[in-house]
Amino acid sequence: MKEREIRKIRCGARLMAAVAFALVIFSCAESRAVLRPGFGGSITVAIPERVSKLDPVTLTQDHDLMIAGCIYDTLLKPGAGGSLIPVLLESVPEKSKNGLVYTFKLKEGLKFHDGSPLDTADVLNTFKRLASSQSSPYSWLVRDIAGVFEFKKGKAGTISGIRIIDALRFEITLKRQQPKFLVFLCFPALYVVPSSDRNFEPPVGTGPFRYIRKSAKGDIFLSANKEYFLGRPYLDAITFRPIKNERDRLTEFKRGAVDFADVPLGGLTKEERDAFGAPVQYNLKRTYFLDVNPAFPTMSGAGRRIALSRMIDRTDIVKIILNGDASPENNVSGSGEPGGLRKYGENAPRMELWYDQDSQALRLVAEKLQLNFTAGGLAVTPLGRRESEMQKFGRNEAPAFILRSIPIFMGLPESFDSPLTDGDYISRFSAMGRKYGLIGAPADRSSAAAVITIFSRKPSFTASRGLYGVENGPIGVPCFDDAYVREPDR
Repeated sequence: MKEREIRKIRCGARLMAAVAFALVIFSCAESRAVLRPGFGGSITVAIPERVSKLDPVTLTQDHDLMIAGCIYDTLLKPGAGGSLIPVLLESVPEKSKNGLVYTFKLKEGLKFHDGSPLDTADVLNTFKRLASSQSSPYSWLVRDIAGVFEFKKGKAGTISGIRIIDALRFEITLKRQQPKFLVFLCFPALYVVPSSDRNFEPPVGTGPFRYIRKSAKGDIFLSANKEYFLGRPYLDAITFRPIKNERDRLTEFKRGAVDFADVPLGGLTKEERDAFGAPVQYNLKRTYFLDVNPAFPTMSGAGRRIALSRMIDRTDIVKIILNGDASPENNVSGSGEPGGLRKYGENAPRMELWYDQDSQALRLVAEKLQLNFTAGGLAVTPLGRRESEMQKFGRNEAPAFILRSIPIFMGLPESFDSPLTDGDYISRFSAMGRKYGLIGAPADRSSAAAVITIFSRKPSFTASRGLYGVENGPIGVPCFDDAYVREPDR
């Protein structure tokens, strides 16, 4: 669709919204009618980088999760007060008396965007993909299912704990009781995908929007799934547009080129708050940490990393650099070995600290860390890098530190806190640990969990006034059309 046409539709949608709002204000007081705004139109959402592949088992970034949430569905989703809401399921699964066997039934008539029916074979495939993934940080979600270990090691051709009864019904048997098991099924890593999908080009799901195409510049175009089983979406189309620099995203928002953009890590100035309006904070908690390279001699032991952690002035980072819009985090405690760090003196190896080059706030955080480490006798050089460079690097090119972040879904400590706070847990989120083959190493388990947390914050977004169809999604990131649906066109 041409840009002029898109703008025309967008303006029409806002006009309808304004008319609907006026009707609510002047409606009869006795009827207390609440009218939804007029349906239709399109929006453009700014995202920080191009999306390569929308494979649910590997997604960790907020913008990836926003897009995936438009395309895919999970079996269940979290509701208010800790409740669970069936999505692809007919009802919340029944649990056996011993708490080990769960019985599921899919809704009838579910279809993927390509018209193929969704059945239990697709559900089994979804679990097998996650269980067998070597790169997913979420494989622990299914580790309590009987037979997952044997399947992952290639000792079995399927997961023995998942029994297919028929096209709609299946059972899952656990090795041990896991009170949070059904909550785990709400995670994006378990978005149900067709068993025929191997490359996610294009991604095919059952969600409220269909993937249409990706432009040469990286824009992703989605259109409403008119046959969505929960009702046609409020919006007709969504465009996700990559704009790397966080300040550029706000500039494009201010001039009306985008309708929805994230707030910079360091927050908004007073002038920006006045110009953009109050941002909306979402429930997802994102933790920022140093991914430590255990191959460097200065960081090869837990005691030295404790000393490193104690050098960091977290309070100053949060108050001065982030305008108080974050919380200090520290997963390292105990007495360190500062002498083991300072003994190098002038011979201390020079170490690089990589950070996202498009974030002004992270640059300032990296520079603050440099000052902290210099005071502790370490020579650290901050270097801005593209996000892709921080994920893929040669073994001999690895820096000493990478400043990274990970999401903590739905407030669950099991989601991502465990790999950071449990000293006996090998961090699956450490790119360093994966690069140096430390994942699963029985020897120095603390070296494999070489991460030092710094701060955490909840993501904030600013949206055009009168923008409807955007909600705080079930996993804590913006969800489009979660609460606004319409009946299929007659």
